[in-house]
Parts: sequence; C-alpha cells; structure tokens
Amino acid sequence: MTAERLAQANALLSGSGSSLLAAPTRYLGHHVVGTLAARLGAHVEPLPIPDSGVTAYIALPGTLVQQPEPSTSPSTAAAG
Repeated sequence: MTAERLAQANALLSGSGSSLLAAPTRYLGHHVVGTLAARLGAHVEPLPIPDSGVTAYIALPGTLVQQPEPSTSPSTAAAG
C-alpha cells in the first residue's frame, strides 16, 4: 500500500475522508469500520509493516474490554 493510499485509508477511518464518494464500493469497508470505531470510542489505523504489507492497529477503550469471570470447572468444584 502506498503512502498516499495509507493516508486515504486513515482519513476514511477517522471520518474525514471523502474518497467514499469517488469510489464507494472500494472504500465502503473503511467507512463502516471508521463509523463503528467512532461510535464505540475505538481507534483503528492501518500501519505499514516492512517487507510484509499492512496491518491494522486497533485500540479499544477499557469500557469495551471485560475480564473473564472465574468459572467453576468440575475439577475446581470437586476440590472445594
């Protein structure tokens, strides 16, 4: 992905891009992800990986992340 395409993708993900009007189907996924990220308070950004292409960096707010509840497995219940 070129630097220009990365900039376009980041603009769409942040909600400031207008490329959706020029090529709606090509960038629809970026627009949808950006809209959902804004709604949830998340941050999504494509980042270049040397010699590998592009990866997506996703940061979720703490309100969306939950710690798993301790479960009662059969071995734990038998020991107690």
